Amino acid sequence: MNSLMEKKFDRMEAFAGQFKSGQFEREYHGYFVLFNQGEYYEAHDVLEHLWLQRRGTEEFNFFKALIQYAGCFVHLKKGKTGPALRLFRLCRSYFLTYPAIYRGVDISDLTASIDRWVEELGNEEKDFDFSLHPPPRLHLVD
Repeated sequence: MNSLMEKKFDRMEAFAGQFKSGQFEREYHGYFVLFNQGEYYEAHDVLEHLWLQRRGTEEFNFFKALIQYAGCFVHLKKGKTGPALRLFRLCRSYFLTYPAIYRGVDISDLTASIDRWVEELGNEEKDFDFSLHPPPRLHLVD
């Protein structure tokens, strides 16, 4: 790992330390906390820290899809509908490869939410004011 990556790794280790652990990793729990606070870039960053450690595992593409899902809203907050649409479609394709409930996420609810956002955005780039829409929420189920 190069020194820049080591610094980011150390920073994310410290950042993830503020989140509770339990059934799942601190980074995973932190993703949901940050996402639901509307801190999509930070949610992406904290889960990316865990994702990079899971290369070659069953969870790898699931974490990738959650990271991309947060990225959709990073783009939408900037009014960039084209990149958001591409990421919505991409992360949806990853989510559909997982069982109905995976790591506490209801995949059908999540993909239905993605479908609603894609329908709202349409198929072309357009002006979009994210603040006029209720923020998305993600919840873990038992």
